[in-house]
Amino acid sequence: MARPSPRGNALTQAPDAVAVYRRLRPTYQLYADALKSLLQQLLRDSGIDYVTLETRAKSVEGFEEKARRGDKGYEDPLVEITDLAGLRVVLYHANEMATVAGMVEAAFEVDWANSVDKTETIDPDRFGYRSTHYVVRLRADRRELPEYKAFANLWAEI
Repeated sequence: MARPSPRGNALTQAPDAVAVYRRLRPTYQLYADALKSLLQQLLRDSGIDYVTLETRAKSVEGFEEKARRGDKGYEDPLVEITDLAGLRVVLYHANEMATVAGMVEAAFEVDWANSVDKTETIDPDRFGYRSTHYVVRLRADRRELPEYKAFANLWAEI
């Protein structure tokens, strides 16, 4: 799924993209915080307790390093880098992962091409990091709400 650029046109050089991201980063942090509030409400309404919800906007240095990485060959890093805003949900119980996944899939527009299910990468009887990484944006109906309009074209990783 192609994502529209926050500026509306392609940025083909990493230095330009870094300068733009430096200006956009506070918006990405506000977006991550808005996603946190929304997900907290969804979890609360579903009666799911969680260990933590962590948010972040990718650092400018992290963006620059990733944008310049030769192995990725980004043409437009602001569009192609999917984790400029991030939210991590840590649950107490692995058996609640499917419920939370369903909530995310219902509450957000999911970019399936860039989302990854890592729950099958370790044996169920072993302790370890099991996760599903969703690249999402707000659903169209939510993007129209005044409190979310500033984030209409932004994507995040949950």
